[in-house]
Amino acid sequence: MYKHQKIAVIIPAAGSGRRMGTKEIKTFLKLKDKDLIQWTLEAFLQNDWVDQIVVVGRKQEQERFELLLETVRVEKRSQGAAYPHMSFVVGGADRVESVHNGLSQLMEDIHFVMVHDGARPLVTDDVIERSLEDVLEHNASVVCVPMKDTIKVATDDHFVDYTPDRSRLFSIQTPQSFERNLLLRAYEQGILQGLSATDDSGLVEAFGHPVKLTLGSYNNIKITTPEDLLLAERILERENA
Repeated sequence: MYKHQKIAVIIPAAGSGRRMGTKEIKTFLKLKDKDLIQWTLEAFLQNDWVDQIVVVGRKQEQERFELLLETVRVEKRSQGAAYPHMSFVVGGADRVESVHNGLSQLMEDIHFVMVHDGARPLVTDDVIERSLEDVLEHNASVVCVPMKDTIKVATDDHFVDYTPDRSRLFSIQTPQSFERNLLLRAYEQGILQGLSATDDSGLVEAFGHPVKLTLGSYNNIKITTPEDLLLAERILERENA
């Protein structure tokens, strides 16, 4: 399906871990026997269609990230296994600048780009494949799950303004996948206009391009608090039972 399409993954991994209550950055916290970032990397290394992986992190952790990537290369070579081109790039002041730095490292022949949070270690190959299928057809795809809870929109003084239809609400996850030039133009425009966005699709939406919603998984959680780390451990135990 992707035979003639080159695919890259950008992994923003500069989370400070402040809400984890630890001095260690989130991506190097342990989940079972591996760092979070190792789980995330392995998910994409196992996908045969990924041609390039760019990890984006803080300058002070550059040596640790580069050592990790080299360890992966050595392991793959010892197994005689193929692996994508992997590199590290220093991030910026916020997510927009960091992902833009990642985009600057893409190989010239990349067609599609997936952006995936380094702190989402439980993404599965099924979710990755669905995202790739949708971006191939629609040029823009975000992984999501239907909202379980009823949502209230508040007034400025914190009274209920209205209750939106839950059937039309989705919780957005990653990966978020885009045609390379579409995402690059959206980021360049966003930076020029000083736009801020908590996810990549926000900039693509502002650029005026429709974005396909791709079914994700409730297990594809983002590790933000200590409770999230415990939940991830339970998910892994259940899957391996």
